[in-house]
Amino acid sequence: MRRAKINPAKTRKYQRIDALIIREKKVRAYVLITHSSYSFATMAAGCLRHDACEVLNGNKTS
Repeated sequence: MRRAKINPAKTRKYQRIDALIIREKKVRAYVLITHSSYSFATMAAGCLRHDACEVLNGNKTS
C-alpha cells in the first residue's frame, strides 16, 4: 500500500497550535484553581486577625 506523504511544514504548524492550546488550557486551569481557593489561600498565608480576613473576603464570615 502507498503511504500518503506528510507535509512537514503543515505538521509543524499544527504542533505549534496544539502547544498553544495546551498552554492556554493550563493557564485556565491554574486561574480556576487559584481563584476558587483564594479565600483558603488568604487564611493559609497567616491571615490570623479576623477583621483582616473579613476585609479580604468582603465582610463574609464562613
